[in-house]
Amino acid sequence: MAYKTDFQSTLLHNAIDLQITDKAKSKTIPGSLALKIGTLLSTGVATVTEPDNGPPHAMSFSSEKEYINFIIRNMLYAIRNKNMHGKVLQRLNSQYKNEGSVNSSIYVYYLTHLFFSLALFINGDIQVAAIQVNVTNLKKLKTLI
Repeated sequence: MAYKTDFQSTLLHNAIDLQITDKAKSKTIPGSLALKIGTLLSTGVATVTEPDNGPPHAMSFSSEKEYINFIIRNMLYAIRNKNMHGKVLQRLNSQYKNEGSVNSSIYVYYLTHLFFSLALFINGDIQVAAIQVNVTNLKKLKTLI
């Protein structure tokens, strides 16, 4: 939430301008978020301050299912970011870049989603209807191969 209140991004001459005025503070926000998430995962409770939501309040998980859901969604998001933003940029800057460079990152993301959703299904945490999205994803993957 701190990013939302401290930075107003604009598009200027085909480039994104974050209009960061407090560079020291901007560097502390991701670290602070990581610490809060670490506290939330290790203790089950973290006190957070959200500029638009009044005074500090405690965040916690209401069930084990919510806890696992949080972990899996964040793992998928991290994998997506690493593949879509990290590795792809490296691949596209390579002298060996090609269409396969981008497709391989998409492939890894979809297969990771498939793996996690099948694991949840096998453990009985989700029903068949919840994994139907994998059929759509596999059709998309088929067009990449």
